[in-house]
Amino acid sequence: MNVQEGWLYWPYIVSMVLLGILVGRAINLAANIFPTGRWQSAQATRCCHAHQRAIAYIWLTFLAYPFHRVGCECCHSLLLQGPRVVEFGTGFLFGLVSYHFNVTMATAVPLIYMSIFVLISTMDMKNRLVPNKVVYPATVLVFLLFPISQIASDKSIWELYLVSIEGGVASFLILLFIYLASSGDVGAGDVKLGALIGAATGFPLVLGSLALAFVTGGVAALLLVVLKARGLKDHMPYAPCLAGAAVISLLLGENITEWYQALFKQ
Repeated sequence: MNVQEGWLYWPYIVSMVLLGILVGRAINLAANIFPTGRWQSAQATRCCHAHQRAIAYIWLTFLAYPFHRVGCECCHSLLLQGPRVVEFGTGFLFGLVSYHFNVTMATAVPLIYMSIFVLISTMDMKNRLVPNKVVYPATVLVFLLFPISQIASDKSIWELYLVSIEGGVASFLILLFIYLASSGDVGAGDVKLGALIGAATGFPLVLGSLALAFVTGGVAALLLVVLKARGLKDHMPYAPCLAGAAVISLLLGENITEWYQALFKQ
């Protein structure tokens, strides 16, 4: 029975949304306790063993997390603080991907990609950090999964890997140039994230993704300044803009590239 045409379709979408909320909950957990080379506060460095026990307890009571909060018994700081928008936003993305793509094993690939992007964006907004311990293995993973992703064409597996490599290298070099030429608007972590996004979207789709990221980043920065949420010299996390543009590119595929080409032909 075809899920898209049968009565199982909407229960399938709802189940994917619920799965996304659960993944978003795990992302909130990981963004708080993932090893970044520093604990959450100065006090935490003096009670790391108590923190470790509390963290273990969090994972053991993972499903019960919405109903209570877990704190460190030594410094009494809450170890689990994360915006609900991450959880419900991830659920929305999972539902959107499930609605947009056919029900195949390949649909799991963009779900994995988006989970990685949401995790990195959350960590960047929370800690102003794009950790190498996430970016490096994630880049390898998206590279290996690229030939079975929804945006892969009928090319051979080696040609698809070449498309992924070209996308990663092109995005890395473009963002590296901006990083060296700018005054800190783009960080080194954003450059490495660019390589990850390029490996996930491939070439030339990554060009449209970067163009969209630059536009959304500029608009977001302008709005924050106008609303006086940030000053002109304040740091703005750029990973969410890069990740958001990559998500749109994965959903719209070649339409992004066609829009990008048409923009310069006018």
